[in-house]
Amino acid sequence: MKAAGTTLFALLVAACSASSCRARKSDGVPSLADVAAPRRLLEQPRATYHPPADGLLKKVQVETYSAVLERAVKSLPAKPAEKPGDGTPSALADEDPLLAPDVGAARAMKLDEEEFLWVRERVLEAEAAEMGAKLNTDVLAMLDRTLADLRQRRATAADAGSRQLIEEQIATFEAEGARVRKEAAEPEPEQVRANVRILQPYRGKIGLLQAELDRSLAVLRQRRRRAEPTPGR
Repeated sequence: MKAAGTTLFALLVAACSASSCRARKSDGVPSLADVAAPRRLLEQPRATYHPPADGLLKKVQVETYSAVLERAVKSLPAKPAEKPGDGTPSALADEDPLLAPDVGAARAMKLDEEEFLWVRERVLEAEAAEMGAKLNTDVLAMLDRTLADLRQRRATAADAGSRQLIEEQIATFEAEGARVRKEAAEPEPEQVRANVRILQPYRGKIGLLQAELDRSLAVLRQRRRRAEPTPGR
């Protein structure tokens, strides 16, 4: 009989506890599970951007990159503010418009920062390949002109000593030309060449925006340096 009473008492306590929990929940008071749920969500790892395996840019990414540069140019202040004192890269990128205005513009546009940085790297990579190819072409053209002039001077050299000196110069420039031609003949990786083709219609606009951004940043940074107090004064 005592055991039956104890069992009945335990069942009543359990029933009252369940009823109390339901009442509190219906009254809008959060339960322990409700409080823990948002914490579990916050503790979940943030999704990261996974670049495509082929390393190729998409048209929309290039257009977005151009829009970010345009916003960065427009967002630059008319005069430089004092440099933030936090010192952390993330804080400076957010608070100092002269540190990384393109990253700040991407954040303001609610873009994925990792994807933006990956796109920027591919754009710079393709631009470096184009600049390298143009530089090789210009250097080879200069070497060809120099060699043509030296050969003409060799033909009209006044004496054997002058002719020998010119021939040594010709050999030096011919060796340099062979080196540059060999370097120029080495193809860029296929993904870089493909991105160069993808970027081709946008190169003019992106180049102008980047040049304007760099020029404005240089002026603002110079003004900031001039405005900074000289130590010891």
